[in-house]
Amino acid sequence: MGDNMSKPERVFAALRGDEVDRVPVSAWWHDFAREWSSEGLAEATLEAYRRYDWDFIKVNPRACYYAEDWGARYVQSDQPYQQPKLIEPGVTSPADLRRIQPLDVSRGAYGEQLDALAIIAGELNGEAPFIQTVFSPLAAMSRLTGSTKYVQKLMREAPDDLLAALAPVTETLAAYSAACLERGASGIFFATVEWGSADNISPEDYDRFARPFDLRVLAAAQSAPFNLFHVCRDNNHLTRLLDYPVHAFQWGSRSPTNPSLSDIVPMTDMALVGGVATMLASIVDHIIITRTFQLKRVAQIKDTRIMRLSTRLFNRMPWLTIVFFAFSPVPFYPIRVVAPMASYPLTGYVSAVVSGRIPRYFLLALGGVWAKHLTLSYFS
Repeated sequence: MGDNMSKPERVFAALRGDEVDRVPVSAWWHDFAREWSSEGLAEATLEAYRRYDWDFIKVNPRACYYAEDWGARYVQSDQPYQQPKLIEPGVTSPADLRRIQPLDVSRGAYGEQLDALAIIAGELNGEAPFIQTVFSPLAAMSRLTGSTKYVQKLMREAPDDLLAALAPVTETLAAYSAACLERGASGIFFATVEWGSADNISPEDYDRFARPFDLRVLAAAQSAPFNLFHVCRDNNHLTRLLDYPVHAFQWGSRSPTNPSLSDIVPMTDMALVGGVATMLASIVDHIIITRTFQLKRVAQIKDTRIMRLSTRLFNRMPWLTIVFFAFSPVPFYPIRVVAPMASYPLTGYVSAVVSGRIPRYFLLALGGVWAKHLTLSYFS
């Protein structure tokens, strides 16, 4: 078909499940040195967009801005690739929670972010959609206290105070989300951060301390055409959150503790956002595991019977074995260990992973389109 759609046409068609000329592509990362001003954030965001010609933009601000106007003090790291450092939390006791009030989002750190969005919108002039990152109220509370464990303690020891404090945080984030749309954003990238994982919060506590507040924020952005829900971390709660009113879901679909893309396709009509970060993870996995097996104590594992057998079987058709595991729904993590243990070269490993993943993602996308057409035909 060729690239004959504009970026907004391509992105919004994909979100609707309509035919597209190609799959929309984007990527994002932190530029820690330039995230401390509206001008710097806008400059870094637009620079990456123009260099790589993304179909849409996910604005990637510093993660601490949600808490700064409630008194949490963060400073920029002196290392260019490190996140901001917490100097003083804004909440250190249940009594502090009672002092939290709604913020005027046109001022302070929130106002700075809105100014960045206005710059981005002005420069893009409708050329491509962009969405702003908004942490969930519970995730904002973690940045305010500076500790996930302390928020977990508040859930146990001061639940009423925590619930009362989450209300003004939610009111602020809801007003902020609406303001993002007014500044030209096409929607919000709503992120659970650590609270997306059952390792950090039970389903019962999620329904009490997260879900009702999440939904209030999302309600404030309901008029947007592109709200993306990112359910973060391993062992996530995604299957319980598919009723969230968003246009797309994103998560670590290749984690062995998370549902895969193929698991979620039949469970929702919404768009699913896959990632190529697994390719980078494959490189990191190969390097780390290779070096680990160079350690004397760990190297002894290679001489065990099961490992010798695994290596011998793998070496019969190493490249095709990696492609098979990357393509199929079979768990991939055994190959992450066996390939480096067998001294299979990094370049061959990555090329095999890519060769398996690309057709897998294509077939999943094709299956989603087929399922939609089948449903429409059945009910028409």
